[in-house]
Amino acid sequence: MFWIKSIEDIKSFLSRQKETYKAPYEVHPKDHKRQCVFAGTSNTLDFLPLDRTGNRRFLPVQVQAEAAEVHILEDEAASRAYIGQMWAEVMEVYRKGDVKLKLSPAMERYLKEHQRSFMPEDTLATRILNFLDGYGGKMVCSLQIYHEGLGHPAYEEPKQYDIRDINSIMKNYAAGWKAFENPRHFPSPYNRQKGWERVAPPDNGGHGKSGFQPLPEGEAVQLGLPEEWLEAGKP
Repeated sequence: MFWIKSIEDIKSFLSRQKETYKAPYEVHPKDHKRQCVFAGTSNTLDFLPLDRTGNRRFLPVQVQAEAAEVHILEDEAASRAYIGQMWAEVMEVYRKGDVKLKLSPAMERYLKEHQRSFMPEDTLATRILNFLDGYGGKMVCSLQIYHEGLGHPAYEEPKQYDIRDINSIMKNYAAGWKAFENPRHFPSPYNRQKGWERVAPPDNGGHGKSGFQPLPEGEAVQLGLPEEWLEAGKP
């Protein structure tokens, strides 16, 4: 599916809530609301497109085949009973009403990091973040990152797509930096530029050193997190 013309085409296809087509024996096309979800498998770990704005339409689940409790080719009856039990548990959760279609902010942050594990390595982002880690200034601009962070010579002007890539990485990956809209003065040769300023770490609101909020056990179970994670989080 990722050989479609662009990532935007994939997003549009998955986000569409209806299909317009002419069913057999009908005269005119009609809108038909979708009543499905899409699931797929891949033998490639980095199967998600490299989308720095996020792959929130995808919920990747890594399966360990060697950990399977039953195998349909070895014991069909046990396998079908296992699947039936799974659907029964899903229905029980649904009937209790403890179902959320929207993730909590804490889980959104976790999912965003989890999704990056299934995207191709973003080598450009790694180079820029490594530069920022060793950079001592309080402000930085895209031209400065292009020349000092990525090693391009001073006489080389960045292309528009170079600036777009830098801006996208700073917006989505550089957690310790905040963009400012009005141009500020930078040392020569950068002069007046828009850019980013270093920000102090945010107050974590009393949620421990990590800053993450505790995840309710019901939501963790619904998301299928491993049992050892749930046990580790208990007091």
